[in-house]
Amino acid sequence: MRLTRGRPSLTRTLIGLQLLLLVVLLSVAGASQYLVLQRVLLNQSASTLQGELAVLAPILHHSISHNTFATLVPILFQHFHAPGVEVLVANSSGFSIANSASLPANVRPPVPATGSYAVWSGRVVVATALHEHGHFLGTLWLMVSTASISHILTEDTVLFSLLALAVLGAVGWLGAVSVRRTLDPLARVIQTTEDIAAGKYGQVAEVARAPRELARLGEAVNRMSLAVADSFRRQREAEAETRRFLADASHELRTPLAAVSGFLQLWEQDEGSPEERRQALTAMQRETRRLTRLVTQLLTLSRLDAAPSQELHQEPVELSRWLQDHEPTLRALGGSRLTLEADPVWANIDPDRLMEVVMNLVANALRHTPANGTVTIRVGPLGRRARIVVDDEGPGIPGDVLPHLFERFYRGDAARSRDRGGMGLGLAIVKALVEAHGGQVAANNQPHGGARFTVWLPAIAPP
Repeated sequence: MRLTRGRPSLTRTLIGLQLLLLVVLLSVAGASQYLVLQRVLLNQSASTLQGELAVLAPILHHSISHNTFATLVPILFQHFHAPGVEVLVANSSGFSIANSASLPANVRPPVPATGSYAVWSGRVVVATALHEHGHFLGTLWLMVSTASISHILTEDTVLFSLLALAVLGAVGWLGAVSVRRTLDPLARVIQTTEDIAAGKYGQVAEVARAPRELARLGEAVNRMSLAVADSFRRQREAEAETRRFLADASHELRTPLAAVSGFLQLWEQDEGSPEERRQALTAMQRETRRLTRLVTQLLTLSRLDAAPSQELHQEPVELSRWLQDHEPTLRALGGSRLTLEADPVWANIDPDRLMEVVMNLVANALRHTPANGTVTIRVGPLGRRARIVVDDEGPGIPGDVLPHLFERFYRGDAARSRDRGGMGLGLAIVKALVEAHGGQVAANNQPHGGARFTVWLPAIAPP
């Protein structure tokens, strides 16, 4: 089911929001321009009438004072310089004395304040009071129609509307181009996620030139894609490792079981001399011990894989003293071929499990070292870590063996072959125990010959 069905695209939504915002801005700008222009035109008309009024006031005073009322209106119209001006004169009682023919009869407009104007019945109106020697004589109104102003405002509104429509069209087209170009990285990110959903893990989207937010989204999707690809790769490697481990374990278990089964058949048939039967019994005991050791090592690895911390009982230990305490055990393994060097350093360890690591490394080194060679064990600090080094004087480790040295059931040379007692699990157990301590183990060759195994552990302050 597609949840996007019937929904507008992001491109249309962004363009629509841009146009809506522009319409609002243009509407506000158009209304503001209309009101300002209307105010300017009204003020201009009122200023013209005020100028006419300033010219006519002395004439009116002269006419009224000399009782030339009859000739008042013609004199007024003769002095008008602005076209379309209407006039109305009322006496002190408010009765109309003279007015333009276009004005309605017996109707008086409002009297604006001095220097101001009023809009009345489609006209701009100005007025002045007439006085003679402190006596109120009457009122004079001058008016002009607002039709020309309305015409100018209408033409301006039409022109502004046409320009606004042109701007909206241009912005819509340019916005569509720019938004599509801006959202192009988003389309690539969407395509990448669809590829990931289709199983094409490791696909990445090119977002180097994208805006910051889209770049962050693309980088997050790319990291997710690479992480998913890496996760599946590690899963495949783990599955292959598991299959190989099961095959190797089955092979290692089958060999001693087949030997024991063959000797048991020999005993069941009661064939062979007493010496042959004794040798068969000895061989069965040897294969049984080997089988027991293999099962024990597999169980150890299984427990370390499942819950490494539960297999350890760690405590603060001074490693040089710990090595000295176990020197008799090590001497029993290597005798005078061992050289011990120790400097004080503290670490949080399981003493027995860490000694198992050292014993395993020492046994491995002794197998590689000639009878007259020496195996050296060094313990001491290195920066913020404790270091345990086991050096031998053997032939070293071949370069193609080093990357696989700590793999389970891996045998790189004859020294680790089945006839020497090795099953390929010793170094794997060493690696698992060291990592359970929070440390690391590595192997390399010394410049002057021989192999070196190094264990690093987190050092602690003396308690």
